[in-house]
Amino acid sequence: MAARSRSRKSRNSRCSSSSRHGSGNVAFDEYREETLRKLEEDQKQFQDYLDKLRAAKDRAEFDEFMNERRNRPPATEPPPAPSPSA
Repeated sequence: MAARSRSRKSRNSRCSSSSRHGSGNVAFDEYREETLRKLEEDQKQFQDYLDKLRAAKDRAEFDEFMNERRNRPPATEPPPAPSPSA
């Protein structure tokens, strides 16, 4: 009887630790871990893509701004303000 309670206790402790980290089915747990790893990698690659896309958009907007600034005719200087007569 003592052996049975020890066996049940070790099985329960194994289940409680595996429930935090897995389902208890090794094949499914490996599949899930691999799928999650791939999803995390895809997410990282997509985030990198978005960062590059934003940088390219920012660069294009800045280049357009600089081109407009360069091609704009020089501003005429405003006439000097009259000197205050005291």
